[in-house]
Amino acid sequence: MRLPIKRRLITFCFLSIALLAGLLLSWPFFGGPAANQLSVAQSAELSLRKALQKQQAQAANLNRYEAQLRQMQTRYVQLLEQLPEQLMLDSLLAELDTQAQTHGLSVIQLTPRPATEHGFYTAVPIEIALSGQWEGIYTFIHQMALLSRMVTLDTIEITPLSARLTLITYWQGNTEATP
Repeated sequence: MRLPIKRRLITFCFLSIALLAGLLLSWPFFGGPAANQLSVAQSAELSLRKALQKQQAQAANLNRYEAQLRQMQTRYVQLLEQLPEQLMLDSLLAELDTQAQTHGLSVIQLTPRPATEHGFYTAVPIEIALSGQWEGIYTFIHQMALLSRMVTLDTIEITPLSARLTLITYWQGNTEATP
């Protein structure tokens, strides 16, 4: 037996509405969590892609970084070799006095100050007062850069015929053995 068209149409509409209502009501139970998981996974994918790109860039530069590290280690060893294991302050003071006299300068003051410890090295400031011509003072300061040991000029006060300098020398050790 066949149902009239009107009844078939009403039945079809009713079943379609029921199916649509069932899908809409079941969405929070079946589709909602999956959609949330999908959005979480997409954001995680984005952050993982960024991390991967960063790591790929680092990996691409790895050889350059390793070469730079080797250069820095070589330079560190060279600088450490310039840092004497003993203070040898007497020989440095004698060398400073000799350099000053060689360049026509008179040493007015040559005084070591208390040492300060900085981890694996110790710094000893030396105050120097010189008198003489500008050329001699300039050459004396230039000679400080050519010393075999590590020395820095901390302060410089120059007048036409004199100079006051604070020179800092370094050594591997502690402050117990310093003046």
